[in-house]
Amino acid sequence: MDRADAARRPVPDTPERGPGAPERGGHTGGPAGPGAPAGPPVAGDPAALARIAAVWAHGWARSRATPPPRAVLGGYRIEVGRPRHAARYVLPAADPAVLRELARTVAPDVWLKICAPRDRVAPLLTGAWRYDEPQYLMTAPLPPSPPDTVPPPGYRLVTEECDGILDVRILVTGRAAADRPAASGRTALTGGTGGAPLSAVHDLIGTEPEHRRRGLGRLVMAALTAHAVRRGAFEAVLVAGPPGRNLYTALGWHLRSPVTAVVREG
Repeated sequence: MDRADAARRPVPDTPERGPGAPERGGHTGGPAGPGAPAGPPVAGDPAALARIAAVWAHGWARSRATPPPRAVLGGYRIEVGRPRHAARYVLPAADPAVLRELARTVAPDVWLKICAPRDRVAPLLTGAWRYDEPQYLMTAPLPPSPPDTVPPPGYRLVTEECDGILDVRILVTGRAAADRPAASGRTALTGGTGGAPLSAVHDLIGTEPEHRRRGLGRLVMAALTAHAVRRGAFEAVLVAGPPGRNLYTALGWHLRSPVTAVVREG
C-alpha cells in the first residue's frame, strides 16, 4: 500500500473518532499491560506536556496525511482541509492571551485541541463555539519485546506499512462473510531525528459493533505495539474519550492531560 492509498482511509468529521467505534482509544489492550512502570508525571511540568502534545500533533498529521504541523504562538496549527474540519490547533496549555486571540481571529470549522479542562478554557473563548465530549491525552511505555498477535478463530490479521505508518485490519474469515472488516487501527511513527526519541501515535482505532467483546481491540493494539517496538519506538501516545480513559488506565496507560476539543461554528 502506497502513501496515497493510506491517505484515502475515511477521516471522520469529529476528529478523534473512527468507524465502528464510539471514541478513539476506546478499546482494551495497552502496549505495556497492567504492570507497566508509571511514566514521568507532567502535572506542573509544562515542558514535558509540551513535548507530548507536539508528539501527538506530528503523529496525528502523519496519520491523516495532512501537511506537517506549523509552529505558532502557543502551540501548533495543522491544515486539515476537510469539510467541517478546515484546520486544528494543538495547544499544550490554556494560555489566556493565545485563546483570546484565537477567539478573535479563527475562522469557522477550525478546531482547538487544548490540554486543559473545559472549566479553564470556556471563560477565555467568546463567540460561537461547540464543545466535543471530554478527551484525554495519554501515553504508555512500550514493552521490551513485541507482544503476540495471534487472531482468534474466525478472524485473520492483515498489516500494511508505508513510510513509518502501519495500518492494521482484522477481517472475518469463512464463506459467509469472508474478508468483511471487523476491527482496524493505525499507528504513525514520529521523531527519531535531531535527538528526539521515536514515538508511536495510535489513531483511527475501531471495532465494528457486532464484533466487540471478542478481544479484537486488544489484538489491534498488540499489532500496533509490535510494529512500534520493532521500529525502536520508546512510547505510545493517543487521545481517548471517557470510555477509553478508563480502559487504558487499567491497562497501563497514563493520563497526561485532559483535552478540551472545541470548534468554531459558522
